[in-house]
Amino acid sequence: MKQETGVTGAERLLLVLTALASHGNAMSIKDMLGATGLAQSTLYRQVALLKRWGFVTEDAGFYAPGPVSLQLALGFDINSMLVEASRDGMMQLSRTTQESVGLIVAVNDQVICLEMIESTHSLRCSFEKGRAVPLRAGASAKSLLAFMADKPRAETFERQFADDDPHAPPWRRSWKASARAATR
Repeated sequence: MKQETGVTGAERLLLVLTALASHGNAMSIKDMLGATGLAQSTLYRQVALLKRWGFVTEDAGFYAPGPVSLQLALGFDINSMLVEASRDGMMQLSRTTQESVGLIVAVNDQVICLEMIESTHSLRCSFEKGRAVPLRAGASAKSLLAFMADKPRAETFERQFADDDPHAPPWRRSWKASARAATR
């Protein structure tokens, strides 16, 4: 998630945490600079503050979520009403279909797996609890994107695909044109 203009100090901290959370592996400062769009001096200040509070750890110049992040995850697991309300239905659906069932939500241009009931088959879903992917990647993400309201979907699409993005699908121009019309 790149920095946008007018980002507050608190949002800079959240940019760093979000980059670390979504990366999956420890990150170098160079990686975090690319992921956040922050100035190097700003990034070092944010990382130092997050380290001091236990949200980030450092090992040989690589940074990862710290132990306080685990406390946040545990708090989410214990208190998520959405996961709790969905679990029985997910288990029944998995038993009935004998397939994996995931509870996946869209947050900040990515999709995050909140819960996963695994199939008994040896072939399993590529998602796992806590894993996130960009909102433009994969069938689950694209399904959530397709059912978003027009304006948020259009805004997400604008952020996800730059006009010169070589990884953008060939249909992006027509979708971007309709997305621009929806935001007006």
